[in-house]
Amino acid sequence: MSKEHIAEEIYKGLTPLSKDSFPKKCCNCGKTFKSFYEFIIQTRAIRNSSGLRESIDDDGNPIVQLLRNCTCESTLLENFRERRDRSKEGETRRDRIAQEIKKGKDAQTARNELLNIMYDHES
Repeated sequence: MSKEHIAEEIYKGLTPLSKDSFPKKCCNCGKTFKSFYEFIIQTRAIRNSSGLRESIDDDGNPIVQLLRNCTCESTLLENFRERRDRSKEGETRRDRIAQEIKKGKDAQTARNELLNIMYDHES
């Protein structure tokens, strides 16, 4: 699976909080990322993670923050609208992941296995 395809799957559904988020410029080296897609492809994950984390904006609303490393090693941050599926189906998926974690799997493995089942890929 290509880096581009993996990025599309992991970051699918992210919508920047601001229409002015891109182009994004690294304050350390000056490199400019014209689009979200370019930002993902031309930066690196932090500590082998997706870089995604839940947060709360100034008004108390849930948001998603994305941290990535520029090629100069500077950490870049962008804020996105929450994309969590708050439906009953979304809650069921999160419950299934929690059950797998209780069985001893790490969270990312449990999530990946559920995604594989959802998209008819081999688990």
